[in-house]
Amino acid sequence: MAQPDVQSIRDSLPEWPDDVIDQWLLPFAKDQKLGWPPPDPLGKHRWYYILATKPLSWWQGVRWELSNVDLQKSNLSARDKKMVVQMSQAYMFGAINAYTSVENGRQRMTSAFSFIVENGRLPRPPIAMKNPDGFQFIDGSHRVAAWMAYRELPEEQRANSGAKQIDPVQPIWIGNHVSGINLNL
Repeated sequence: MAQPDVQSIRDSLPEWPDDVIDQWLLPFAKDQKLGWPPPDPLGKHRWYYILATKPLSWWQGVRWELSNVDLQKSNLSARDKKMVVQMSQAYMFGAINAYTSVENGRQRMTSAFSFIVENGRLPRPPIAMKNPDGFQFIDGSHRVAAWMAYRELPEEQRANSGAKQIDPVQPIWIGNHVSGINLNL
């Protein structure tokens, strides 16, 4: 079986931007245990969780737009506000919670944090669905948590550390389903 690539995934999701496929789905599709396409029905296969419990046919109805957003906690869904706090607690302060055991979690968040300090922006646009209570991130949550942690630092502390000035407006991929149905994780 051929190794999945962006094009083989785009064959199933023709309206999707390469960057969304490359960031979110391709790393999983390259895993020999997962492959591409996901099974139909998903059952309790790992793709069930990666695709947020929605079948591939549902995701075919999602359209993506790269938008510049003032990325702050007030724009996040309740679920993602909680996620940001728990990731920061686990990765920055050593708290034991659901994120403690995420493989390479601390490294992913600190890498994103370092990139933000050095460049004043996110390394790549995270991927989110827009729901009534705010953005629900489906890829890039470590980057978002690092961004929020950085924004919470006092301006004086940022300046003293030699960090670059940030633009609070950052590009993110925002998905909307053509039917108007929300993801609601």
